[in-house]
Amino acid sequence: MLSVAKRDPGGNAQDWVVSSDCGKYRRLQRRVFKGIPDRWRRAVWGLMLERMAGEVEGHRGGAPSLERLTAEYEALVAAPYVQDVQIDLDVPRTISGHVMFHTRYGQGQRSLFHVLHAFGLRCEDIGGYCQGMGSLAATLLCYFEPERAYVAMCRLFDQYRLAHIFAPGFPGLHEAWHVQQKLVELLMPDVHASFEEHCVHPSSYSSKWYLTLYTNSFPFATQLRLWDALLLEGVDVLVIIAVGIIWHFQHEFTTPNASFESILTTLGGYFFVESDDALLRWVRKTLRLKGLRDKIKTWRAEYRKDNPLPGGGH
Repeated sequence: MLSVAKRDPGGNAQDWVVSSDCGKYRRLQRRVFKGIPDRWRRAVWGLMLERMAGEVEGHRGGAPSLERLTAEYEALVAAPYVQDVQIDLDVPRTISGHVMFHTRYGQGQRSLFHVLHAFGLRCEDIGGYCQGMGSLAATLLCYFEPERAYVAMCRLFDQYRLAHIFAPGFPGLHEAWHVQQKLVELLMPDVHASFEEHCVHPSSYSSKWYLTLYTNSFPFATQLRLWDALLLEGVDVLVIIAVGIIWHFQHEFTTPNASFESILTTLGGYFFVESDDALLRWVRKTLRLKGLRDKIKTWRAEYRKDNPLPGGGH
């Protein structure tokens, strides 16, 4: 199903491609939701990031190449940055439970600093570095060398539209909340009514879900499975996961004892999933509901009509 597209000078596989045969691509989808073997995650993530870059940017003349972004990283790493002190303070606090980032100024922490330094310089048009970027870069560094982790961050912010979520005023975040509310109203009208009664808005509990791509909400193994789906299907998965969390607790939110405080306590917690497979099956099943992706597209368009994204983003 996968074949080597490029090797490094030592003969090691660097990039992979999937057969253009549609049947084999459907098999890739099933495999991703079933669970990517950890030893293959680097190859599959890299493939899906580049595939999304090609699809989204195809009509604009193409996304920047890997070589161009790698050269950009090398140039930015050597440049001074006003946020370096803040990055240095934040690095030790970023997924410090992972063995790769245990040692102060060890290889993992140095790599994380370099990626955040370079990426912060690249993103000065949306305010530069912010703390939420740390957990994203750290997760990518578990599978990619620093320059490729930087490339992956660029793909996430450009082709997966995370830049709109982090931009001043968080326009992409407000758009996601709008879609999330519409989905809850469609799939769980009783929960929607309860949230309206108790004045529970997505901004009260879900900001960190979107800003960290759930890195601080689920165990690491579950987070990786969710990222598998995100990189394959795009940002709609972020909203579907949020709705899935609400779906799991829906009976608690519609009881007579439900209140603003009890709802926020539940949704503000850390979620241990009994079965990652069951969660991913639910996400895939929901994404495949007839007409759902079209509805999401329509809701996004309606929101952007009244609230244009900066730079005319699509």
